[in-house]
Amino acid sequence: MWTTVLEMRRPVNFDVVRQRILGTVDRSTAVHFGEHGEIAVSYTSNAASATEATGEALGRFAFWMLEAKLTLEPFTIRTHPTAKQVMPRLVGAAETARILGVTKARVSQLMHKEGFPTPVAKLKMGPVFLERAVQEYRHAREEAGRAD
Repeated sequence: MWTTVLEMRRPVNFDVVRQRILGTVDRSTAVHFGEHGEIAVSYTSNAASATEATGEALGRFAFWMLEAKLTLEPFTIRTHPTAKQVMPRLVGAAETARILGVTKARVSQLMHKEGFPTPVAKLKMGPVFLERAVQEYRHAREEAGRAD
């Protein structure tokens, strides 16, 4: 099994691109929005070789761009054997506060606002979030010019 990752620089019309991507992405495609607006798309394939997996990923990407009516150009394409599934980075209230530059009490308040990431778990110690989701929330707030 192979994983191919295509990386794109931050597009000029990032918000439009992000909406179109989120509206058309399928379950077999992993998309990550970096903290500076870069975009990484990962495809997994059962191809016989890295070359075949890369070609398959590029074909799926081209079809997806047509469907989303986007013209993104990957600047990096990497194909490697798929490793064991990696657990996503998780953060609690303290780490979330640090990422957002606010207090834990403010995180508790923000949790009730629309658009704030949904916890993946609620433990006795508090809510647990995907770090990526918290970073994307911070980026969206910065783009909107709002301070928490």
